[in-house]
Amino acid sequence: MMKKFVSVFGLFAKMSFYKIILLFVILSVLQLSLYGIRLNGVLTEEINNIPMLEETFNFIYPLSFLACLCMVCKVLISSSNHSEKTAYTVGRLQIGEKAFFYIQTVYNFLILFALFAVQAMLLFAMCKYYINNAPSELISDQSLFLAFYRVDFLHSVLPLDETFMVVGNLSIIIGLSFSCALFSFKSRHGKFSYSIIWLLAVVCLSFTRSMGTISSDINFQVLTLLIVLKGLYTVHIKEEEDEETN
Repeated sequence: MMKKFVSVFGLFAKMSFYKIILLFVILSVLQLSLYGIRLNGVLTEEINNIPMLEETFNFIYPLSFLACLCMVCKVLISSSNHSEKTAYTVGRLQIGEKAFFYIQTVYNFLILFALFAVQAMLLFAMCKYYINNAPSELISDQSLFLAFYRVDFLHSVLPLDETFMVVGNLSIIIGLSFSCALFSFKSRHGKFSYSIIWLLAVVCLSFTRSMGTISSDINFQVLTLLIVLKGLYTVHIKEEEDEETN
C-alpha cells in the first residue's frame, strides 16, 4: 500500500516539480538582482545618504513573493488535473479518491512550506549582503535580528518569537494545501471550488502585517478551519451522498 502512495506522490512531483523549481529560481533571481542593483547604487554615496538596513526593503519584495505564491498554487492546481495518463496511473494503482486527495494535500503542503523557506533564506541573504558591504557605522551585532523585527514583510515571512503569527503562517500553508486539493477534487467531478480564490485574496491583501497585530492571523486561522472542514465534508460525506444518489 505504501508503494502505491509513493507512486502517486511521485506522479504529482513529475507533473509540477520542475515548474515549481523554475518559479523559485525566478523569484530568487528577481529579488537578489534588484536588491544588489539598488544597494550597489547607494553604497557609493555619502554615509548620510545610505539607508539603514530596514529601509532597503520596499513593496517589490512582498509583491513578488505573493505573485509567486499565486503562481505556485496555479501550478499545483493545473498540474494535478485528471489527464488520461494520470487517470490511467491512478486507476492502475487502485488509489481511491480520498487517498488521492490526502496525498495531493500533503504534496501541496511540502511545496508551499518550501516556498516560505526559500523566501526566508532570500531575505536572510539580502540582509547579510547589506551587513557585509555597508559602512560599519550603520550596522551592529543586532542589525539582522532587528531587521526581522522592524520590517513588517520580513517579520511576516519569518516571525521570530511571535507564536500567533507562526500559527497564522501555518494556517496559510494548510489552508492553501487543502483548497488546491479541493479544487482539483471538485473539478474531477465537474464542479468548481471558490475556496482557493477567497483564501488567496485574503492572503494577498493582508499577508504583510505589523508585529503585535493578530486580526489577520485570526482571519487566516478561521478561513483555514472552514476550508479544512469543507474539504473533509466534501470528500467523506458529500461524495458518498452523490454516489448513493447516482
